[in-house]
Amino acid sequence: MQLSRGQQKVVQQMSALKRKLGRMPSVPELSAALGYSYQALRQHLTALERKGLLEVISRGQGRTSEIILTPQGKLLLGQGIPVLGYIAAGPMAPAVQQQLGLLELPGSPDTFALVVDGDSMADFFLAGDVVVVHRVARPPRRREICAVIDSETGRASLKYVTLQGDIALLEPHNPDYPSLELPARELRLLGVFEYMLRGKSPEQLLSTLGVVM
Repeated sequence: MQLSRGQQKVVQQMSALKRKLGRMPSVPELSAALGYSYQALRQHLTALERKGLLEVISRGQGRTSEIILTPQGKLLLGQGIPVLGYIAAGPMAPAVQQQLGLLELPGSPDTFALVVDGDSMADFFLAGDVVVVHRVARPPRRREICAVIDSETGRASLKYVTLQGDIALLEPHNPDYPSLELPARELRLLGVFEYMLRGKSPEQLLSTLGVVM
């Protein structure tokens, strides 16, 4: 998304004030921090509203207007992690591609989350766990849990990944499932596992964590 220099300045100042105050700044607070008049700031906020990044909510005459970030705005400010769908933790199987919502947790443009479906990583991952993954372009140098996808078949899974020369070894945690070997050139990484969130069900966990659906 393209932002003007002025819009970028407003977004950066909002992010700085959010970290300092522990909440989103009010319009007067943002105006004072930027040294902008109300009208000048309102023009930038209106442009950001049109781009779907925030809403300015009026609380009535004599009350301070409130800035509310949309899910896209939270992603832009690093205040959310998109939940991109389900991923198998069983035999290599198609990943379900659907946007489930947004975890209201600190993130980055290279961070996303997936809901585990399968049991090949049991008792490490269970069906319904939410795993947070960091995108990487190259396989890790040591054995790591990764979200991987076969570029030819579209099959995806969570596995331990180890490079052995020109071969990528994909191993489950559950001994009831076999290991897989792929030519390293055919292995495409979605990312490396960072951490896990566990709940009684995906819906309950996502609701508890404040996912915007």
